[in-house]
Amino acid sequence: MARIAVITDPDTGIGFKLTGIDVYSAPSYQEAAGYIERFLKNKEYEIVAYSEDYSGEMPESLRRKLEESILPVFMAMPSIQSWREGERGEEYITRVLQRAVGSYIKIKR
Repeated sequence: MARIAVITDPDTGIGFKLTGIDVYSAPSYQEAAGYIERFLKNKEYEIVAYSEDYSGEMPESLRRKLEESILPVFMAMPSIQSWREGERGEEYITRVLQRAVGSYIKIKR
């Protein structure tokens, strides 16, 4: 089974902790960047999800590294606000899974 980590704000992290996923609370982008760099180097997780709220401050060079990473697979989780605005979150997750797995995966409701 793949090891999964989530990097998010402390409030959102509580819900993920209930599922048994390893959660790293990062109230700021600077703290999140530290975790991201660590996971890029030591590859202790297969999947790392991080809050898309951190993307605005992320340098293009780091964003490119995350997109090119095969292990772990990094994916920005849409914020609660963007989930309410439409289906964008599911489309993003489908695209990331397609890149990681190598085939199209349809998310059913």
